[in-house]
Amino acid sequence: MKIDVNQARWFRFCQSGLNQPFESSEACATQLLGVQAQILNAGAIALWNRLEEFSLSDFQDLLYTQKTLVKLWGQRKTIHLYTTQDWPTIHKAFVDTPSWWKRKIKDPKELAAFDKALDSVVKLLKKEKTLNRALVRDSKLKIPEALTSSWGGLFMDLVFHGHACHGQRKGNQGCFVHREHWVPNLEWTPPTELAAKQWLAQQYFQTYGPATIHDFAYWAGGKVTVMREVVKSLGDKLVEVNYGAQAHWIWHTMATELQKNAPSNAQWPTRLLYRFDPLLLPHKDKSWLIEEQYYKSVWKKAAVIDAVILIAGQIKGTWKYTRKGKRLLIELMPFKPLSKGILQKLEKEAFRIASFLEYPKEQVIVSVL
Repeated sequence: MKIDVNQARWFRFCQSGLNQPFESSEACATQLLGVQAQILNAGAIALWNRLEEFSLSDFQDLLYTQKTLVKLWGQRKTIHLYTTQDWPTIHKAFVDTPSWWKRKIKDPKELAAFDKALDSVVKLLKKEKTLNRALVRDSKLKIPEALTSSWGGLFMDLVFHGHACHGQRKGNQGCFVHREHWVPNLEWTPPTELAAKQWLAQQYFQTYGPATIHDFAYWAGGKVTVMREVVKSLGDKLVEVNYGAQAHWIWHTMATELQKNAPSNAQWPTRLLYRFDPLLLPHKDKSWLIEEQYYKSVWKKAAVIDAVILIAGQIKGTWKYTRKGKRLLIELMPFKPLSKGILQKLEKEAFRIASFLEYPKEQVIVSVL
């Protein structure tokens, strides 16, 4: 099956929920295999961009009252929002992911000490139900300061092993809540590790295909050799696509959809995607999204990914918002001059985002730099 870049671009755009909205935030989070939320508002805006009706209060409600979304460390050791129902499978898919702290330990005695410290914190969490870094530091466990790091420490291992999720912050303190306390009615029957990784591959290739095995490993933060074995175990469930220099794959039920022709440029929705949007993460080769000379304007040092202007499925600039007193400043920074019609569409999108962020129109300033 042979396709061109426009067909691949249109398929990924549609499967990512940027053409037609998802029925619910849960359907969105499952199909996208999580929404990155290192910056919580980034996750909220990514969901909003893909739903018909969605507010900040809806977002808070789903996370902290209904608890149908859960905040976990997942692919690439980054924080994502997943559906709570997917938690057991997500846990099993990434349970073999060692935290940075554990991976750097070489001495068997130090590794044993780490595991002992982790067991102690698990027991403390089960007793207290909710923990933060201050409580662990103040406990009698004598946990090394490095293992209560604001970048994860032992807490990352708690999450990867299915003991805890991120709870609601209290002031400037992140909180971790025991799974059985947070969602006591969640049936915790994780699949086998292979079945979990097969599910991961199915969701990935039907949403983000056509993609290579290297893309899959890049997105997951896993070893290529492991991901190749997972793909091999799926047999004819993956269909090879003649696209690009390497072998690309698509989930078999999506093959017909992939072959559809992309519409004319004018028929694509114009979008403002915020930082770390799911569309920007799944493929190692970004040439289908952006011209090479602008790559470093979006993907920056320290794994920073900027907010982007998306026109006809391609990145044509960046944008940002800044809170200044009671005002919200939204700055659009196209790589090249844009037509008046496109700028009007972008301004409309900017005011929609401001409304989602709960700013009335009279307090919003949109400018083009």
